[in-house]
Amino acid sequence: RMGRITTLLQDGTVFTDLGIDGIATGTDRAMVCGSLAFNKDIKEVLEGFGLEEGANSDPKTFVVEKAFVG
Repeated sequence: RMGRITTLLQDGTVFTDLGIDGIATGTDRAMVCGSLAFNKDIKEVLEGFGLEEGANSDPKTFVVEKAFVG
């Protein structure tokens, strides 16, 4: 499949291709690691699905790995 994962999540292609429902805040979690630009974009997408960014000290429904971000 060609395209940015952010676009494929937003337009539902990922879910259709996998034969699954979209992201559900009650059951789904995410961990993100990438460039600054990717992390910003995917964070907006996940928040659009109703997920909330958390941390070890305050767990929520997704975390962004910041070890390699300058």
